[in-house]
Formats: sequence, C-alpha cells, structure tokens
Amino acid sequence: MVSIIIITPLTSAKLVNQLLGNSSRLLIQNNAGHVTLSGISTCTAKVFLAYFGNGTLPEDGTICETDTQPFGGCRTI
Repeated sequence: MVSIIIITPLTSAKLVNQLLGNSSRLLIQNNAGHVTLSGISTCTAKVFLAYFGNGTLPEDGTICETDTQPFGGCRTI
C-alpha cells in the first residue's frame, strides 16, 4: 500500500495510534483520497455502524478496501 497523502500521511496515523496504545484503533481505508468519503467502502461502513450502533471496535490495523476504483468510469481527464 502506498500513501499519496502528503498532509496527513499514513505513517503519522500509525505513529499516533502507537503513542495512544490501547485507547485507539487504526482503521485504514485503502483508497486514493484524504477521507473515507472519497471512496465507497462497505467494509468501512460496517465498521462505523458497529461502533456507533453498539460500541464494537475493529481490530487494530484493520484494512478496508473500497468498492470502487479512483476515477471509475472516467475515460478522459
């Protein structure tokens, strides 16, 4: 996995997650954008629903793939 985000890189998220220890979880959505809304992911949605629905936390370092590809359906730029 390669992170192309230069403002808030994945390495920084991993560092903060490590510093916070058991009081945090890192959920990685493997997509090209900065936030989870830049790529649709059923996996990420299920994690959110479980957390907000009944407080269930994901395993630390869970990686969710997106259901679509970046620029899906785009034939020209």
